[in-house]
Parts: sequence; C-alpha cells; structure tokens
Amino acid sequence: MIRIVRRDTGALLLETDTDTLAGVSLPYAVLLYAELPGADLTGARLRGADLCSANLEGARLDGADLRGADLSGACLRAASFAGARLTDARLLGTDLSGASFRGADLGRTSFKLAGAATAPADFRDARMQRSGLDHTTLAGCDLSGADLSEAHLGGANWAGANLRGATFRGALLEGTNLAGADLTHADLTHAVLHRADLTAARMADAALGRTIFAAVPSLPLALGLEATSHSADSSLDLATLAGIAPAASRLPRGDRPGRGCAAPPGGLARGVLPALGGQARGDAGHQPVGHGQPLQLLPHALQHPLLEPILGCAGGTGLHVRPHQAQFVRRQLPVEVVVEPREDLLAGEAIGRMDAHAPSLPTAASAATMPRSAATAQSACCSIRRPRCSRDRIVPTGTPTISAISW
Repeated sequence: MIRIVRRDTGALLLETDTDTLAGVSLPYAVLLYAELPGADLTGARLRGADLCSANLEGARLDGADLRGADLSGACLRAASFAGARLTDARLLGTDLSGASFRGADLGRTSFKLAGAATAPADFRDARMQRSGLDHTTLAGCDLSGADLSEAHLGGANWAGANLRGATFRGALLEGTNLAGADLTHADLTHAVLHRADLTAARMADAALGRTIFAAVPSLPLALGLEATSHSADSSLDLATLAGIAPAASRLPRGDRPGRGCAAPPGGLARGVLPALGGQARGDAGHQPVGHGQPLQLLPHALQHPLLEPILGCAGGTGLHVRPHQAQFVRRQLPVEVVVEPREDLLAGEAIGRMDAHAPSLPTAASAATMPRSAATAQSACCSIRRPRCSRDRIVPTGTPTISAISW
C-alpha cells in the first residue's frame, strides 16, 4: 500500500493498494504538493494530473504519460523523464537541476522561468517544437540534437549550452544569451535573432537561410562564420552592420581571415535584404534597410578582412536594391491624353445653332402680352425647381429648342 501525502501539511492525497507506482493510472489526479521524492513512476499514466509544487526530486518518470499535466513550481532535481510524453504540459518555474529529458516529447510545453541553477539538465534529442522557453536558465545544459522549431526563447540564458545539431527553424531568439554556446551543425533556417548575444558562440557548419539578424552587434564575435552554410539569403539590419567594422578592428591580426579564405556559397550578407528596419550607431531613430544606407556601409565594411569571406558573394547586392529600369525603356506610358473642350464653347455653339432654327422674334403685340420682367422671373423659378443636374447640363449640338426646354 502506498500513501501519497502533501509535503506542506501532511494531509493524505492518495492511497493505493499497489506496492509500486510504476505503470499506475492516475489521469487528472490532484496531487498538489505531493511528496514523491525518489518515487518510481516509470510508465505511469498521469495525463492532465495536477502536480503543482510537488516534490519529485530523484523520481523516475521514464516513458510516463504527462500530456497536459501541470508541474508548475515542482522540484524536479535529478528526476528522469527519458522518453516521457509531456506535450502541452506546464513546467513554469520548475527546478530542472540535473533533470533528464532525453528523447522526451516536449512539444508546446511551457518552461517559462524554469532553470537548472545548480546542475546542468539533459535535453538531448528532445522534441521541443513550439515550446515556450522564455526567461529560462539553461546555461551549460546539453540540448544537442534537440528540435526547437518555432520555439520562443525570449530573454533566455543559454550561455555555454551544448546546441550541436539542434534545430531552430523558425525559432524566435529575442534577447537570448548564447555567449559561448556550441551551435556547430545547428539549423538556424528562418530563425529570428533579435538582440541575441553570440559572443564566442561556435557556429561552424551551422545552416543559415532566410535567417534574420536584428540588432546583433556581437555577430562578428561568433566563431566559425566563414564555415557556415547558406541555403538562401539572410538579412542584416543597420545595427548589426554597424557593429561589424569595429569588431574587426579589435581582432588580433593573426585571427583575421586572409584574402585566400574561400567565401561560403551565398555569403552571410549576400544581397542585404530590406527585411528589417534597424538602428545604426549614432542614430536615435530606426532607419529602414534598403534606402541607400546599407549600400553606403558595405564599401566601407569591405575594407576589413573579417568580412571578405562573408561578403565575397555579395557582388549582386546592387541588382537586388536598384529598381529595374529596363522596363521603362522604349515603352509608351499607359496614359491616354484626352482634350476636353471648355463648356462655354459648347454652350455658345449650341445657342448659335438654336437661334438659327428658331422662328422670328415676337412682334410688339406678343411682347406686350408677356413683360420681360415676368419672363425673367418665370425662367428663374423654373430653373430653381429643376434639379441641379438638369440645370448644369449643356444642350447637345443639333437638338431642337423644344426638346432642350423639356430637359
């Protein structure tokens, strides 16, 4: 018989008739503040269970089903979750020191504010697609081969982490500290690195393509940039470009790549794309890339040997930025010129034709029957009663007078 009690009050939470918890089925169980140090929960079915603030130090949950479970605030020091399923689980603020998630399914799992402060955690080959890793502290942890596609790493501290062969496709690394991290063979395709720290990060054989570097002045301080592979153009903003030249001047002469270095296919800044707006040093406002300033910076930056292997294939940059003017040569503008005569000319011509077809002027007797003042008042009254569109309309040429009055 196994009794599970609360670690804060000692109240009984669960009592089972089995001698082991391995393979136990407790879906959606409420195990808040459960005291389970060193417990054997291998293969346990704990889907949707509430394990908030539980003590699972040294517990074994290899292959356990924890999909949708809540382990926020739990103590997971030295716990083992190898091969466990934690899809959509919540591990907010958990202590991951020395924990093992090797090969675990952590898709869409939230690790916000979680960290491994005293001992590195093991996330080798873990599947962490679309996981929330904001403000996590996994410095020095092993995440080699982990799949972090479309994951969020805002404000995370992963300095010195082992990220060899990790996948960051479409990931958002905003303010992420990757100083000294090993990104060898990492896949950064479509990733966004905004204000990330890449100081001394090892990026040899890393895959770049449609990668965006925004406000990353530490990019030239990364190691192995000349050995990165490029499947497509990547984007740099002005703040990143502004930090390249000063960084190159600070490098020892022996560490600068010479002219004989082969440029990688595509080049990191090949065709500097106007995908991001940035802020150049000394400029208080954000200036959009692609308005002439990158083209002014590139010739100055090319004087530094550090950029020669990176920008070696950037010869066609101007072709991407300059507008294509060939389409305007020897072509007629699609504008049709129409000369419209003035309205008073048409009106004068119409009145002239009407007078030519009109009968002779009325005699004095007929004029006496309708005084001129009455005729003027009647014309003004009729003009007021008629719609404006009818009053402004001009009588076409050749229209009889009676038809024109009926308008």
